[in-house]
Amino acid sequence: MTPPDAAETSRSELRQLTVKLQTLGVRDLPVDDARTLALRSEPSPEPSSVHELVGRLPRLNFEGRDGQPPELETRGLLGKGGMGVVELATQRSVGRDVAVKSVRPDARSDESTLVLLREGWATGGLEHPNIIPIYSVGRAEDGEPRIIMKKVSGTSWQQILDDPEQGPKNLDTGDPLALHVDILIQVTNALDYAHSRGVIHRDLKPDNVMLGDFGEVYVLDWGIAVSVGEEGLPRLAKASNITSPEGTPAYMAPEMVDPEPGAIGPWTDVFLL
Repeated sequence: MTPPDAAETSRSELRQLTVKLQTLGVRDLPVDDARTLALRSEPSPEPSSVHELVGRLPRLNFEGRDGQPPELETRGLLGKGGMGVVELATQRSVGRDVAVKSVRPDARSDESTLVLLREGWATGGLEHPNIIPIYSVGRAEDGEPRIIMKKVSGTSWQQILDDPEQGPKNLDTGDPLALHVDILIQVTNALDYAHSRGVIHRDLKPDNVMLGDFGEVYVLDWGIAVSVGEEGLPRLAKASNITSPEGTPAYMAPEMVDPEPGAIGPWTDVFLL
């Protein structure tokens, strides 16, 4: 039996190690899933500018209006992290299931709203087979923004690394090395395309790679993506303006820890790869 003092020392050491491996959300929000959150230290935006951005978004019809049924009907929870929540919904006009991402009610702030908007703009501006399709970015009846995206059935790459048995039923896990090399190649294809558009992901990790039931590989969570060069997406933050650590501590490239102008570029994502 472990002596009480030794047990407490072990717990303390474990807590310290956990803090080192965890990623933190906006304004030190509670961490529900350490692997899915990223450190975001960008200066707080002006509330008026965020409200103006949200006010320009198109209205999404979740509740029905003018005697017409709702275009989007939510049907349940798909998942949640430290900042975001993803719900299942039916898009009536085309009869398909979609995923609806928003900021968790207890995590709403100008910073988290801006992160969600930038994720929608970055992902929506990058049309590639290995980047999840975005159907719309708009605001719901409660005035809060939503991202409407393709619903993907599957699991994260991290889950398969932890336990190959957790992989999608149609995924061939007979040769683990070949499987993971193939996944990595598809991830590099997505990043290569993003870099050609002047976009740097900055939070690439196995938790942010989704494997679909039919072999699809998607790079997710572009919430802290930045733009470099003249070809970058205009709505994203500029890499040259990043002066604070942002990313997942267990994976961060050296230049992400103490960024200087011009330090962050495609090579940053290569380090993460």
